[in-house]
Amino acid sequence: SVVKKPGESVTLSCTASGFSVSDYYMHWIRQKAGKGLDSTVNYAQSLQGQFSITTDTCKNMLYLE
Repeated sequence: SVVKKPGESVTLSCTASGFSVSDYYMHWIRQKAGKGLDSTVNYAQSLQGQFSITTDTCKNMLYLE
């Protein structure tokens, strides 16, 4: 869980184990308190410029910035 004030930035990272991030379509899932799962794939167009998803295939990591 990460809590930030409005306007503050954050970078989340995930290290894959047992597979290569370059072999799969990777995305992030969020779950707000008391709500269901929500994939970054389903975010509204108005939010698209507010975050980016990148991978580092050498480190086998996925980032959400």
